[in-house]
Amino acid sequence: ARRAREFDVADVLRDELRALDVCLLDQSDGTTAWRRIARAPDSPPPHVPKRNLRTVAHDACRASTGCEPERAEAAASLAATSVAQLAQAAALLSTEVSTPGPDAARAASAVAALVDASLARLKFLGAPEMHGRKCADASLNFALAGVRERAIYDALADRLLVELQ
Repeated sequence: ARRAREFDVADVLRDELRALDVCLLDQSDGTTAWRRIARAPDSPPPHVPKRNLRTVAHDACRASTGCEPERAEAAASLAATSVAQLAQAAALLSTEVSTPGPDAARAASAVAALVDASLARLKFLGAPEMHGRKCADASLNFALAGVRERAIYDALADRLLVELQ
């Protein structure tokens, strides 16, 4: 977001990442590094604010089809959304479009954006908010949305295994 000179979006992302125990470090060469902030083992997982599912679905549509600044803003918004909510939005999108056509293609593209945002969150942040049966619920919601990309199911299973160990 900073590279696109969208400093407001970048600041929101930085604050939301900090809430998830991720610290961004601006380097002298203009790049940004990150590191996890250690939490006490008995501290609760970070809180990810709950968002309206229709807003999340709308952001997914904008992230997959909007103009460049709009796509960047929507992608930043999705990055700050929990995996559980991303999966619920995918299921919502799939239920709203039942006939083939441009709306179905747009919904499929939006669901793909939701899957990509979920994979990024699981890979880079570890999705600390995904505890208990939330991984199973997210898997079910992605399956209901018709997602066939194995990577999302593998990532959710890996997250569940981390919790069980």
